[in-house]
Amino acid sequence: IDKAALNGAGSGGEPTGVSATSGIGSVTGTSLAYAGVMEFQSDVASGNVRGGTLAYVTTPAVASLMIQRQRFSSTDSPLWVGNIDDGTMAGRRAVSTNQIASASMIYGDWSQVLLASWGSVELKVSDSDSTKFQAGISTVRALAAVDVGVRIASAFSQATSIT
Repeated sequence: IDKAALNGAGSGGEPTGVSATSGIGSVTGTSLAYAGVMEFQSDVASGNVRGGTLAYVTTPAVASLMIQRQRFSSTDSPLWVGNIDDGTMAGRRAVSTNQIASASMIYGDWSQVLLASWGSVELKVSDSDSTKFQAGISTVRALAAVDVGVRIASAFSQATSIT
């Protein structure tokens, strides 16, 4: 569900995630530096989005890169302050997850993402395949009916191909 909320393509039964939502802002990921980090915030602020639960979400690899990159040259001031899992960038919370596309980062007001769920997770166990039955193998299928909605597209900005 997390992966679909972040990256869902909106086709093939997959919800449209934040990264595929039309109208979100865009920041150049190549050689992402402090100016780019601030561009995320100015993109969202220009859409009149203030407060809420503003945060950066990226991969552990990008978080590591941001920890190693200096905010100001010749100083000990990393872009990402804290550990790879949970830190801050430019005064806002910054977290990492493996559920987001590689070399990507999304900044925005996460209270603007709606998750809808119908019922509970359905589990079905099958051991009817005779070859798997003889080997003692059962298959389990889990099905969840969910959807994702972004209330205000301008509440988000993303960068891809972060180097």
